[in-house]
Amino acid sequence: MRKWLLILLFLVRANFLWANFYLVYFKDKSIYAEPKLSAQNILRHQRQNIAYDSKDKEVSKEYLYILSKQKCQIIGSSRWLNAACIEASEQELNAIKALPFVWKIDAFQSMLAVNLESTELGPSTLLSSSHQLQMMQLDRLHQMGYTGKGMHIAVFDNGFTRVDKQGPFQHLFKEGRIKQTRNFTDPNRSVYGMGTDGEHGARVLSVLAALMPPLFVGSAFDANYFLAVTEDMTREGQLEEWNWLMAAEWADSLGTDIISTSLGYATNFTYGGDHLFEEMDGHTTLISKAANMAASRGILVVNAAGNEGQNAWRHIIAPADADSCLSVGSVDAHGNYSPFSSQGPNYSKTIKPDVAAMGGLCITLLPQGWLKTGNGTSFACPLIAGFAACVWQIDPSIKNMNLFFKIKESGHLANHPDTFLGWGIPNADSIYYWLKGTHLPMLQNVPNQFVVYPNPSNGLFEMSYFNYSPAIQTQISIYNMLGEKIFTNELLLQNGYAIYPLNMRDLKPKKGIYFLKIEGLNQEIIFENKLVICE
Repeated sequence: MRKWLLILLFLVRANFLWANFYLVYFKDKSIYAEPKLSAQNILRHQRQNIAYDSKDKEVSKEYLYILSKQKCQIIGSSRWLNAACIEASEQELNAIKALPFVWKIDAFQSMLAVNLESTELGPSTLLSSSHQLQMMQLDRLHQMGYTGKGMHIAVFDNGFTRVDKQGPFQHLFKEGRIKQTRNFTDPNRSVYGMGTDGEHGARVLSVLAALMPPLFVGSAFDANYFLAVTEDMTREGQLEEWNWLMAAEWADSLGTDIISTSLGYATNFTYGGDHLFEEMDGHTTLISKAANMAASRGILVVNAAGNEGQNAWRHIIAPADADSCLSVGSVDAHGNYSPFSSQGPNYSKTIKPDVAAMGGLCITLLPQGWLKTGNGTSFACPLIAGFAACVWQIDPSIKNMNLFFKIKESGHLANHPDTFLGWGIPNADSIYYWLKGTHLPMLQNVPNQFVVYPNPSNGLFEMSYFNYSPAIQTQISIYNMLGEKIFTNELLLQNGYAIYPLNMRDLKPKKGIYFLKIEGLNQEIIFENKLVICE
């Protein structure tokens, strides 16, 4: 197995931890089992006219209870597979095989743990995300208000370091659009506190959701997000595929529309045996089965194709090989194939990848707050996932697989797909025309954009803005709940991007809600926002 993470500068220190993990499949489910349904899950099923079936029902609690009495450790259970993942000795396993409700048992085999450390990255020069959006005409969709609003995207990765602290993500927290988080590798550790291990996921999420206009704009910055850690940086093996399955079931239960993952598995396992190319047939590996089952629930699964184009493996990896997974290859800024991008077809001769986006020198945001270029299908994947969210927002009633095929058909290679880029770079205008019967308007001047963060705060705020106009003189005012002006000052908005510190602590404000207003000439209101003092 290989982690398809962009950051590959690792110093490896190995230590040994031997254990035995197994998948125990059950013959049936309790007749009393009921689906675990969230309101968003019900809405997605209704919107796509998808019936509930046995895969939506929980594993039998009675079977799990009896299994636990065999002294094995139950890692988790999967309603999609009707199975439990356990750690057990050979003696315990023999007793489990004799249980009348057990259908079969598959082994994960022994484990070798590997600790990984990544090197520190430095700041970069001024960069812009504009081109990677313009390549798919996402900027024109954004102008029309199709920014992923109302869609739900689940992102699985190795962590999301400092996303809760960075200004360009604060709009997500301010508006309550990080719906849930979960760490499937270490439940006691925050998804935001993964240190250098979680840098990759933070950068991937930035391509989707960060907002620092106009230098950096995420592909679906108005979407709702579920964030899951599934990648274990201490070891490599099928347990991570199990984590992915668990996260997919979790995201399904919460009603996600899209799963976006820049992870994949093929070779270099630290425990168990590597996958063979013969297993990359779209439906054999555990994670590819999980991806196909997620798609059967009405979820659009988007996955990086892998970065194996220049090494001995070369092929697509799981779950990008899956029949119902929209696998994403990489192009450079000129739309040319990136040599590192994994190549198809899969073992069943299905053309893969399906589409491509800019993964060559893609612009991302580091946890340290700097913009940084990066190479990898890891970054092409969230561009496509965000693209899908924006076009799906136009008509959320479209079924996931209909959208899957329309995205492919909009690609620039749709008339002659190949095994390097699939159907090519998707085109927003083509899908917009399919849905609306008219073309996207040409891009107009974008209004000034402001973000205030953190909000709520202890009185120390920052306001980031981009002024598209020449420098203008404004007045900034703050009012209390009674409408009384408690602060006023002049503010010169220079052309371009800047951050303005706003310290209300000197005013000794009480805990509560205040109102910020920025006015230009003739009392023209440029920006209004609530400020919440929490201490």
